[in-house]
Amino acid sequence: MNNINSILRFKTGYVAIVTIFILLIMFVFIAIPVSACYYKVGTYESDYSTLKESFFKGQTVYGRGSAYDYNYFLKLRIKDPNGNIVFTSDKSQHVVYCSYILNGSALTGIWSIQLGILKNDWQWSTLPGRISYFKVKDSNFTLITNVIGNGSIIKDKNQDYYHYGSILNVSAVAEIGWCFSHWNSDLCGNDTTKKIVMDSNKNITANFVQNFYDLNINIVGNGTVNINPYKTNYTYGSVVNLTAISDEGWYFDHCTGDIIGNDNPFFVTIVNDMRITVIFEKSLFNISNYNITINIEGTGIVIVDPTKNNYTYGEIVEITAIPDTNWYLDFWSGDITGDNLSCEINMTCNKIVTVHFKQLENQDNLEKIVGGGGGTNFKPFIVEKSNIPPVAIAGGPYYGKVGEIITLNGSNSYDIDHYIKSFNWELGDGSIINGEIVTHIYSSAGQYKVILNVTDTKGKTSSNSTYAIIIEPNHPPSKPSISGQTIGFADIDYVFSIVSTDEDNDSLKYFVDWGDRTQNISGHMPSGKIFAINHSWSKPGIYCINVTAEDNETISTNEFIIIINKPMDQDAFESYNIILVLFLILILILSLYLLKVQEKEKS
Repeated sequence: MNNINSILRFKTGYVAIVTIFILLIMFVFIAIPVSACYYKVGTYESDYSTLKESFFKGQTVYGRGSAYDYNYFLKLRIKDPNGNIVFTSDKSQHVVYCSYILNGSALTGIWSIQLGILKNDWQWSTLPGRISYFKVKDSNFTLITNVIGNGSIIKDKNQDYYHYGSILNVSAVAEIGWCFSHWNSDLCGNDTTKKIVMDSNKNITANFVQNFYDLNINIVGNGTVNINPYKTNYTYGSVVNLTAISDEGWYFDHCTGDIIGNDNPFFVTIVNDMRITVIFEKSLFNISNYNITINIEGTGIVIVDPTKNNYTYGEIVEITAIPDTNWYLDFWSGDITGDNLSCEINMTCNKIVTVHFKQLENQDNLEKIVGGGGGTNFKPFIVEKSNIPPVAIAGGPYYGKVGEIITLNGSNSYDIDHYIKSFNWELGDGSIINGEIVTHIYSSAGQYKVILNVTDTKGKTSSNSTYAIIIEPNHPPSKPSISGQTIGFADIDYVFSIVSTDEDNDSLKYFVDWGDRTQNISGHMPSGKIFAINHSWSKPGIYCINVTAEDNETISTNEFIIIINKPMDQDAFESYNIILVLFLILILILSLYLLKVQEKEKS
C-alpha cells in the first residue's frame, strides 16, 4: 500500500513539473512575441500613419517610434548612407515623433532611422522593430501655378518635374481689361517676369486686377448729359447710355472725340479711358420756344406729333392731314409744301402751315381728270379715307443677362385710323420673332440693336429701334477643393486647405461643418485664394466634412471624409496587457489546483 501511495505521489509531482514546463513554453511563445511587438519604428507621410520608404531631396522625413511596454524614455535618430548621424530627436515616453528635411546636400542611397531606449544609458539596437530603412533619391520638384483674376502664367520650361537647383523664368500675362498686380505664395514682388530656383516644391500665385477706365464728358454750349449708369470709373466692356439734354434756347448738335455723330441718346462701350465732347448750339434769333400755327381749308383734321404749345429749337415735329369723308388732301402751303399726307418739320423758328382739303366733285365717287385738250373727262373709282401709317414703339432699352429670358413689349405701338395686324422683331443676333409682346434669350453678352416693324390692316408699315443690353450672369463658384488628412487620430490637429474659384472674380466666403457639431466660417477672400484651417476631433469615428463656398448670390458645396482612430499602438498595448493578465490568472488557477491535489495526497 505504501508503494502504491509513493507511486501516486511521484506521478502527481511529475504532472506538476510537466504542467509548469508547459506553462513556461506557453510563456515563451506568447509573452515573448507580444513583447517584441511593442517595438516599432518607421518613416511616414506627414500624417505619421501612412508608411513611406522613399523620399526625394527637399522632402521631409516623418519618423515615429513606439515601445508601450516600457516607461523608459525613447529617442529617434537618423543616419545617412555613410553611417553619419544627421539627426537626433528629443526624448519622449511610449511614442516619439520626429521630422527631418532632406536638403540639397543630402546623400542619395539607403538611410536608416533607429529607435533608442534609455536604460541607464541610451541603447540603439539593430533588432527588428528598432531600426527601419528608407531610400533617398535625387529630388524632382513640382511647380504649382495659381491665378487670381483674369490672366495666365507662362513658364520658359514647361515640365511636370524639376531637378534640385533648376532655374526657370515665369511671366504673368494679363487678359484684355486686366493688369498684373503682384505675386504671392512662394514668389513676391510685382515684376511681371521672375526667376525661380527649384530647391523645393513651389506654389506661386499671380494676382490680376481689373482695369478701371474714366469716362470724361466735356460740354460745349448750354446743356447737360444724363449718364446711365453713372460711376466714378468703369471696367472693360461696360455699356453706358448717354442722353444729351439741351437748355432753353439751345439744341443738341453732335458729339466729337471717341464718339462721333448726332444720335441721341447714344451708347458707349468702354474699352479704355474715353473722352467725349457734347456740343450744343444756340438756336437762331435767340428764341427759346417756337409754336406752330395750323390753318385748315376744307373739311378734315391735322394731327401734330408731339402736341405742344411750344417747341425747342431743332425739335422735329410730324404733321399728318386726315381728310373727312368725300374729301381729299389737295396740297400744303406755308412752311410745308407738297401733297404728302404726313410731313416732318424742323422747329428752327415759328411755323405757319396751311392744309388744303378738297371735296370730291362727284358724290358717286368720280375722279375729275383734266385732259390735254382742255375738255373735262370723268372715270369712276373707289375713294377711301387716306391711310395714316401706324406708329411703332419698341420700348426699351432692355437689360438682361446671358441665358436669361427678357421680355420685349411693343404694345404701346398704335394706329390712328386702322389696326396693327403684325409685329415683327429683329433682335440683333440674327433672330426674328413675330408678336406684340415676345420673349427672347441671348446666348452672349453685348449691345444688340432691336428693331420693331409694325404693319396695319391696310399694309402701311413703320419701324422703331431700341437696344438690348446683355451682360454676363453671375456664375456660381466652383466646387470647393478640399485637401488634407483622410485618416488620423483623435485629439491631433490636422491642417486642411480649401479653395474655390469664381468665374466673375467675386470674393468668396467659406462655411465648414466638421461633422462633429462644430463649424467655422471664413471672412470674404479673393477668388482662388487658399483658406487654410486646423481642426481636431475628440472621439474616434468617420466624419463627413461639408464645405460651402458662397459669392453672396450663389453657392457650391463639396464633402470630404476623414477616419479618426484611437492611437494604434495604444490599442496594441491594451490588448497585450489583457493577454498577460489572462495568462497570470491561468497560472494562478493551475497552481491552486496542484496545491489542492498535494493536500489530498498527504491526507
